[in-house]
Amino acid sequence: MSVQIDFARLPRQRVPRFVLSPRRILSDILSKGWVESAIPFIAFVIMVLGVVLGTKGYVTATNLSNLTQYAADGGLVVLALLVVVAVGGIDLSVGSNFAMSAFAALYAFHILGWPVWAVLAFALGCGALVGVVNGALAGLMGCGALLTTLGTMITVRGLFGSMANPARGDKPHSEWANRLMFAHDNAVENLVVFAPLVLILAELDYSTKWTAYACAVYFWARVAHLIVYTLGLPVFRTLAFTVGFIAQAILALAIFKIV
Repeated sequence: MSVQIDFARLPRQRVPRFVLSPRRILSDILSKGWVESAIPFIAFVIMVLGVVLGTKGYVTATNLSNLTQYAADGGLVVLALLVVVAVGGIDLSVGSNFAMSAFAALYAFHILGWPVWAVLAFALGCGALVGVVNGALAGLMGCGALLTTLGTMITVRGLFGSMANPARGDKPHSEWANRLMFAHDNAVENLVVFAPLVLILAELDYSTKWTAYACAVYFWARVAHLIVYTLGLPVFRTLAFTVGFIAQAILALAIFKIV
């Protein structure tokens, strides 16, 4: 039995000629290849306009002259990052490496009294040494550029901070701020032990549930240690430190495939 349908009597629906969907438009724009480069450029333009319009006297001749003088230091860092970004890599230690090289140059010139050519060679050698370490860990050992440069950044900043002298105008910190600073120093010292263990395990391509548990326990133990240290709870501070140390010991045993 066939059913006859009179389509002429059916109500007519108006079909729009154009359908504007903000979600579709946004997805089409973000799918373009040029958007990845346009977004940071647009953000840069907005930032420059905000600084120029929001700062009185920013575009004066005196201020522009001062900016030109200080742009040399930043330009060196930008050039170093440009080489890394151009080859599709990442380096988080460029800024710390630059500061460390500048500190080495000042120390060699003012304290050791070296000539300019020796100071220049010494500063370049210090920076190149960090680059060699990054290249050996990331390129030869395959530890990953992100993790490697993060480790060298923390290490270089720690060395730079340990050799610096406090300024005369520094104000004394409160007790909780001093405890927080000590907790931060302790976290950096333990990271120097934790990071090589993880890098060695990554190079060995060895991972078990115990190594995963150890990394997670270490992270939360360090977070707990930071909190209880800042609050001034000595017993809990020791317990948190001990738990983190045991997690490091498990990772060390994992290198020998004991766990």
